[in-house]
Amino acid sequence: MSSIIVDLYYNLDTNTGYVNQTVVFGKEGSFRTVVIPLLKPPEKGQYDVISIVNDQGIELFFQVNENATITVYTNNSKIVKIDYVIYNYADELAPGLYVFYMDLMEYSITEYIQVSILLSGDYKVVDIEPTEGVSYKALNGNLEIVINKPLVYFIALSLITLSENNTTSTGGGQIPCINGSALLIPALAIVAIIAIAGTVYYIISRRRGIEVEELPPSVLEDETSKKIIELTGDSGEEGIRQSKLVSLTGRPKSSISRRIRRLAEEGYVEIIRKGKFNIIRLTSKGFEVYKDIKKRKS
Repeated sequence: MSSIIVDLYYNLDTNTGYVNQTVVFGKEGSFRTVVIPLLKPPEKGQYDVISIVNDQGIELFFQVNENATITVYTNNSKIVKIDYVIYNYADELAPGLYVFYMDLMEYSITEYIQVSILLSGDYKVVDIEPTEGVSYKALNGNLEIVINKPLVYFIALSLITLSENNTTSTGGGQIPCINGSALLIPALAIVAIIAIAGTVYYIISRRRGIEVEELPPSVLEDETSKKIIELTGDSGEEGIRQSKLVSLTGRPKSSISRRIRRLAEEGYVEIIRKGKFNIIRLTSKGFEVYKDIKKRKS
C-alpha cells in the first residue's frame, strides 16, 4: 500500500462518527486479497463497515476480522474506498472534557498516512501527546485535527466556554497543557453550552446521505428489513438489484447495504454478484418470512 487517507467526522454528543477511508496501492495488480487496517477501537469502541468500493464505484467482497482489520478481494483495483461507522471512541472524563485514545500503529504498513478528524461543535484542544505529526485548527465552527504519523495518540478536548474567545490555536507550535483545576468548566457555562449543542445537527449524516442508526437485535423487528424481504420476494426467482432496492425504499444506499448484509448473515437472503451489480435473492428461510408478510397484508 502506498497511502491510507482517513476522514473521520465525529460527533461527541452522540459519541459516534462516520469514516471514509481511502487506500491507494502502488500499482494495479492481479486479482488479490489484502488485509487493510481500520481505526482501532478502544476497549468499549465498536465499528460497523457500511460499504467497500473501488475507484469505479464497484462494490468489492470483504470479510471483517476480529482485530480491526478487513480482508478485501481487490478485483485488480488500484484504489479501495471504505465507509464505516464508529461508536464510543471517546471517553467523557468530566462534563465537557473528552479524551480520544487513538492507536494508529497498524497504519505503519503504508508509506504515507493522513488521518483527519473533524469534530462537530465548539471544542478546543487541551492536550495532545505526542505532538509529532499533528496539526489542528478551527474550521467553520468545528475543530479539525490532522495526524500524519502512525503512532499512538492521546487527545484531550474540552468545550469552549462562553467566557473564552471562539478561537483555536493551530498546530505547528507548542500544544498547551493545563493543570487539573483548569479542566473544570463552570456550571453556568455548561448549561449554556448544552442549550447551544441542541442546535448542532449530526455532521456524519451530511456525507453521502449516511444514516447512523442502531438496528434492533432481531432484524425482523426492523420495518425496512421486512420491506427488503417483501420487495425481493415480489421479484421472484431472478431476484432484484440492490440499487433498485435503494430506489424503491427511498432509503440511503448505506442504510440498505447494512440491512442486506445483516439479512444475508442471518440466512434470509443471498447476494449474487453479476457484473457491476449485486443481485439479492431470498433463501428458503427468507421465503417463509416473505409468505408471512404477504399473509398479514391480505
